[in-house]
Amino acid sequence: GTVFDLEDIEILKTLADQLAVAVNNSKMYKELNTAYLQITRALSLALESKDEYLIGHSDNVTKYAVMLAKKLGLPERDVYIVAQAACLHDLGKIGIHDYILNKPGKLTDKEWEEIKQHPIKGAKILQTLPFLEEVAKVVLYHHEHYDGTGYPAGLKGEQIPLLSRILTIADSVEAMLSERPYKVRPMTIEEMISELITQKGRHFDPNLVDKFGEIVREYPEMFIKGRITTQSQG
Repeated sequence: GTVFDLEDIEILKTLADQLAVAVNNSKMYKELNTAYLQITRALSLALESKDEYLIGHSDNVTKYAVMLAKKLGLPERDVYIVAQAACLHDLGKIGIHDYILNKPGKLTDKEWEEIKQHPIKGAKILQTLPFLEEVAKVVLYHHEHYDGTGYPAGLKGEQIPLLSRILTIADSVEAMLSERPYKVRPMTIEEMISELITQKGRHFDPNLVDKFGEIVREYPEMFIKGRITTQSQG
């Protein structure tokens, strides 16, 4: 009910200046975030151009990983990180010879050892970009197995970062349901679920297998579309 004095005006001016800075920073953050996403997508597309069997693979892996992360109720930041990691999880294959990636038969021991280097190579590439350091860690360990028989570090159980364990399941499910040069046909939905259950506590985190099973039951159309089912084979 009183008139603004000079002190009030100065306070308002200071607040207005701070608000202007905050708005400007927010705009810059959004622009940087958009640029980061574009870089991430460009790296993913570069990999897909190298291997025809990877076309669309990262998109599906990302979809499954995000669904599982949300099912677990993880914070939005973790969902964002696992989405980027899923998009870039095979980036290290850029450094793998094409003839190995597309080889229809069984790999030799030497070829398999080269394949096993791709998480390390991918992580090294991503670590050069400061905004992808956390993503690099997820990528590095996405081929670890819950029982400790995976690679590159032979981590076991809870030693494996949770986001890497999520990515492991998402990547494996997509591989099971997709065409590959080394197998006759994709798995059916039922076969995929059976394999996940068989590998509980071995390849996969048992809790994550159960949660992913719930996702398949809740959203069957996400997995059946464009896939071979047991019924369609008959």
